[in-house]
Amino acid sequence: MRDRLGTLFSTVPDDGCGAYAHMRAALIECPEPGTVLNWLRNSHSARLLADLVATGRPLTHLDLDATAGDGRAARYPEHALLLRSYVRWSLLPRARRHERLRGGGFLGRVRAAYSRINRAAEFLTAMAAHGRLLREVTQQDVDT
Repeated sequence: MRDRLGTLFSTVPDDGCGAYAHMRAALIECPEPGTVLNWLRNSHSARLLADLVATGRPLTHLDLDATAGDGRAARYPEHALLLRSYVRWSLLPRARRHERLRGGGFLGRVRAAYSRINRAAEFLTAMAAHGRLLREVTQQDVDT
């Protein structure tokens, strides 16, 4: 994992500051190196990050929007506040409760949490595409 991250961030100064340095440090500190390797191999977001690093562009929402290709990854930041609240008030308590009661299964909980976050982001994006604010969403919208 460290070798792959070293290669990915090889053109970025390793001065410990800046968005790329923080991203690299967060990935290196992940307790599950296999998860990071899978993310690097399979994730659209990891490819987007690699493209940004390769071009030397800063890690900003503006550059994410310009680089994102299909725009899917870049559309999610518009829902970041709602998604962050969802994680903080729903997913984290659920994961902590599960840990206290059952223990183990870290990787499965991480995958389940990512799945729930992605589904929530997709739902918010779909509602926005139909001109709906979250407060205007009806049960029929959810069912559809």
